Amino acid sequence: MPKRDAQRCLDDEADPSSAASGRRAVVRLYRRVALRHVDAYQIHFVTYLEWADEGYAALLRQLGTSFADMESNDLLTPAVNVSCDYMSPARLDDDLVVTSQVLGVGRTSFKVVHVVTRGEHVLARVVVTHVALDITSERPIRVPPWIAEQVDAAAHCVPAP
Repeated sequence: MPKRDAQRCLDDEADPSSAASGRRAVVRLYRRVALRHVDAYQIHFVTYLEWADEGYAALLRQLGTSFADMESNDLLTPAVNVSCDYMSPARLDDDLVVTSQVLGVGRTSFKVVHVVTRGEHVLARVVVTHVALDITSERPIRVPPWIAEQVDAAAHCVPAP
């Protein structure tokens, strides 16, 4: 298990300057299923949504920004829709990887996919739709270019469902 909490997967290289050069940013969060994550049978469904939220924050950091930076620039990106496909259960003490990247971009909204895997086995796929909002007017605005550029890059880092 890598010691880093998040690692970068950018096209065919791991150069930290890649996100700034237009390559697709992808983050991988390494998680172990703890007792607080499970109910009597398997991992609690809310845990996948919490990990998706952590993945989104890590993805923003890989892109060189944060929630605080966006807020100081009058930008919010609230989630307006979430879907989760559960393919296989995770169990107590499983070592999992949550891989997050921008999936698609519209004029004022974008989707981020978070794929939870154990080894090569896909356990869940969470897709979150975010809308870009101006803080002052609370109205939708065009998705910032630094997010839109992410869908133009190669997409081989996130496992298919």
